[in-house]
Amino acid sequence: MFFLLSLVFAGTLTGPAQAEAQKYRLQKLEQAQSMVETLSGEEQANLLMRMASLEADEATAQASAGDSAEASRYFEMAAQNYQRILLTWPDRAGNDQLHYLLGQLLILSGKDTEGIAELSSLIKTYPDSSYLFDAYLAIGEYFFEKGKLVRAVIHSGDEEYHYNFEKPIEIEEAYYSFLVLADYNPVK
Repeated sequence: MFFLLSLVFAGTLTGPAQAEAQKYRLQKLEQAQSMVETLSGEEQANLLMRMASLEADEATAQASAGDSAEASRYFEMAAQNYQRILLTWPDRAGNDQLHYLLGQLLILSGKDTEGIAELSSLIKTYPDSSYLFDAYLAIGEYFFEKGKLVRAVIHSGDEEYHYNFEKPIEIEEAYYSFLVLADYNPVK
């Protein structure tokens, strides 16, 4: 959740505050890059996560400043770090969070199909994850924003996006969330 909040605020600074935040991010990234290969195991994974978070913040700030090339470059760097962790430590505790963050990051960077696939991977691989509802909601919000309200609410008609809710409360919460989205954001 911190990741998404930081993405929201990364693009809201202006003037000297924005320049200072960027200087801080880039300084921390440079320090991390010089250290990452000297570490191993969980320490390296944690540093790669921190780097990905800083890169995603920088991407958002660059996008807000209108520099789409730099934003794309930093989004790609962040995605590569998340993917590196998932490939290097496939059984690592906390990988459900990485699938969620990577899915959101890919959608934000315009790689919608890959992002939805990553969120779907979380749903299928980690049925007891604390990020499960967030992944369902993110997929629903994505379809809702694309004007595909029926798929957003029930994910029906397409095997690739058909999910099996096993817990009745999940169905109720997801349906309620989509109804709230529909009520406050009517499809035009």
